[in-house]
This record gives sequence, structure tokens and C-alpha cells, in this order.
Amino acid sequence: MSEPTEREYKWPHMPGPTIKAVRHGLGVSLSWFAEQLGVDEDTVLGWETERTEAPTIACMFIAMLEEIAQRMVDRAVAGIYQQMDAHGRPSEPLLLVSYANDEDFARYCRDFGQMSAEFHLTVLARVRWTLVAAPLHLVSVIRQLDASAYEAWRSALKQEDSDALRSQFAALADHSRELFDALRVAEHCERPRTGNT
Repeated sequence: MSEPTEREYKWPHMPGPTIKAVRHGLGVSLSWFAEQLGVDEDTVLGWETERTEAPTIACMFIAMLEEIAQRMVDRAVAGIYQQMDAHGRPSEPLLLVSYANDEDFARYCRDFGQMSAEFHLTVLARVRWTLVAAPLHLVSVIRQLDASAYEAWRSALKQEDSDALRSQFAALADHSRELFDALRVAEHCERPRTGNT
């Protein structure tokens, strides 16, 4: 039996609540979803509340987003396993870098096209779940990149931007934050007490 051609293939209808649940689960905002489909937000709300039936293109687009998210997860996990093959199991939790907004995400992750920072964060959460569930049970943390601090640091080092450099900065910032918190606690403990004791 031959594979159905694109013209013969019938995309299954996706009920509105399913579209909404998947959209939320992918971290895709209503406005972004509507913009990508060339419709207004009220139209998408109409599909999601089943006031009107969602067209095939909306169902196809949601399915495509799910597929893209899974490919991104698979690619990230494969890259982590390659690093482990080359360098061994990490002694500390893996650091996964997220972005504060769509502008930062687009700036540093050009190969992801028009995807949003929220979509990327959802992918990172799935990567994290995959690593924890993996036979090696790898622990990971997600840290948001402070783009302005990163750019100042990168400029001072005269380094080209890269995934590795962003991860290195996020790890340094994470350790700096821990050190700063420890210093604040120590400073608080060393303050002389006033009043009657």
C-alpha cells in the first residue's frame, strides 16, 4: 500500500480546547499564534471556545509546532550526550540558558526563526524532564541570560558570541549570585545587635 499524497492526506480535526491546551503547553501566546496565522486574536479565541471550527491550517500549524518542539528537544539532548561522551558525566547540574524576551532570543538563537522566548523556555523544560527521566538521571537547571551584563562581559573579554560562551557566563553569574547571597548572610550575622539582650 502506498503512502497517501499530501493532497490525499486528511488532517484530523482538532477541537478548540485541544488547540488551546497545546498552544499553552508549547508556551505560545495567543497574539503570536494569531500573528503567525494572519488572523486576529478574536478569531483564535473563536476556534478555542468552539464558536467557530478551526480551519485545517490552524490544526496543521499546531501539529508543526509540536514537531518543531520535539526536534529541538531531541537535538539538545543529543548534543548533551555528545558532550558527555567527550568529557564524561558532569559533576554539577547542567545549565540550560533561557532568554528574557523575544528580542534576546532572536538575537542569540537566529536558527530558530520566528519562535518566541516562551516557546524556547517550554522546550528547555522538556529537555530538563527528558534528562531527569533518562537512565543517567541528569539534573539540570534553567537560568535566564542577562543580555546586557553578558554583552558587557563579552566585550571586555573581546570574545565572539557562542552557545558555549553564553553558558559559561550564565554559570559564572549563577556562582556570583550564590557568593553574593552568602556574603549578605555573613554580613547580617556579623552586625552588632542593639538593644537589651
